Amino acid sequence: MKTAGNARWWFWLFLFAVPLFASLNQTLPTWHWAYDVIRDLRIRVVLPELSDLEQPYTRGDVARAVMSVRKKMDNGQVKSDKMIRQLLERLETEFAVEIDQLDKEELGKKGTPLSAGLRLQPDIVTDEESTELKGMYRSKLSVDLTENITVYNAIAFDRYSAYDSLYVGKKWRNLVAYTEQGYITMNFRPFFLKFGRDFLRWGPGGSGTLFFSNLTRPLDQFVGSFTAGPFTYTFFTGFLDAMKVPVGEEAAGDSALYQRYAAAHRMTGRFFKGRLELALTEAVLYGGRHRGLDWVYLNPFVVYYDAELNRTVKDNKFVSLELAAYPFRNFRVAGSFLIDDIQIEKTRSGDLEPNEIGFNIHTDWADPVGLSGATISAEYVRVTNRTYKTANPWETFLHRNQPLGHPLGNDFDLIQAGVSKWFGADLWMGVQYEHVRKGEGSIYTPWDAPWKDKTLEEGYSEPFPTGVVEKRDHIRLEFRYQPGIHWGIQGEVVSSLYQNYQHVQDVEESFFEWRIGVWWDGEFLVMF
Repeated sequence: MKTAGNARWWFWLFLFAVPLFASLNQTLPTWHWAYDVIRDLRIRVVLPELSDLEQPYTRGDVARAVMSVRKKMDNGQVKSDKMIRQLLERLETEFAVEIDQLDKEELGKKGTPLSAGLRLQPDIVTDEESTELKGMYRSKLSVDLTENITVYNAIAFDRYSAYDSLYVGKKWRNLVAYTEQGYITMNFRPFFLKFGRDFLRWGPGGSGTLFFSNLTRPLDQFVGSFTAGPFTYTFFTGFLDAMKVPVGEEAAGDSALYQRYAAAHRMTGRFFKGRLELALTEAVLYGGRHRGLDWVYLNPFVVYYDAELNRTVKDNKFVSLELAAYPFRNFRVAGSFLIDDIQIEKTRSGDLEPNEIGFNIHTDWADPVGLSGATISAEYVRVTNRTYKTANPWETFLHRNQPLGHPLGNDFDLIQAGVSKWFGADLWMGVQYEHVRKGEGSIYTPWDAPWKDKTLEEGYSEPFPTGVVEKRDHIRLEFRYQPGIHWGIQGEVVSSLYQNYQHVQDVEESFFEWRIGVWWDGEFLVMF
């Protein structure tokens, strides 16, 4: 009976767990609710400590930003209304321990802390054909070896990916499991190093980013950064999943395993007290049948395009320019321009290849016409056909069959507009309309080069989007109710209309689905 009593005691302790500890160096996963609050708070009160163009943040980053805003509010340097104060108080509650650690500088003085936790998120998802119990369930484990070094692990039990026909991995009774995060961080400001598996999001976007997106599975990676004044230089190298590529006679069905890697370096600058942020990125995706990590791309100070001009190996390179600006109070504009391949000279038939580029622009207007807590958002995205891939299939911008960039891949454009509203810090509601034009080109289809059959005199052009264009119209209603930091309820209703469905002329389809779920997040601390 005593054992049972102890078990019940631990159960209730865990069920009503409070934020006893969270590491300053632990990254905040990009699915965390705090990002939604930070985004809407940032439009209203500029947070120069937090980047618009790079995520994930560390918990220490967010705590420092919250402390800075609170100090400015207390000194009358920042205007605030009731809504801003409520959102800030919600963040202060979530990051209370980190704020206390920074304020009192007591980190690491009471032994080595180990925190363990769970996040449970069962969802009921219904469409016109079925109702399924899906959801995400995560375990969390964090150890601070020193005040600068943190080890973290999170395992996901995923009932969404189990229904994905493109999923790579074992499925068991409509459940898949994988290590979602597993890394060590070393934060010796202004130097930051991370080795392991974690989320990565570079660039702005509401429907998705054009460069590395958090919508794909987290990458195994090494990241290093250095900050000096308004500038941050970041170097990244990542391991992608190996790809089976056919070899020899197609009829034989033989294939070989091609290793795949990604590398990038990036310079970010934040100016005018955080009101303007710019980022320039160069990246490369490479691999081969017996190819390992390339030492040229492991050098954080080499320009990839220059290096390729002086070697025989050709790889898939990208350049991206990103911007986020706050030209006046309560308004944000952000965008990015991605270059995969562009043709400058016209000396041979290969130069007739259409440009492979993408761009997006996103705007947010907070508290329009004095309506506190409301935000009007709009976005346009355009990515041309064949962007994100080359004639070598192992150089396609995919990881575990999911796009590393925008989730719609290529050969599409979309326009999106929405209105959302906070009703206090507990309830958020939003409505959104999205129109998509999707061509027959795809990040999954084999490479084609019809321009090679043309002469320079004949020229070559193709429409955008290409082929029979599928048109999609989506209307989405969403809500989130969160009375505290440990649990909440969320749901959405989506109505969709498709024209030229699956690229078949004049075929129309409509779909209706809804989702509702509850989540709970708790952890406890052990000192040793």
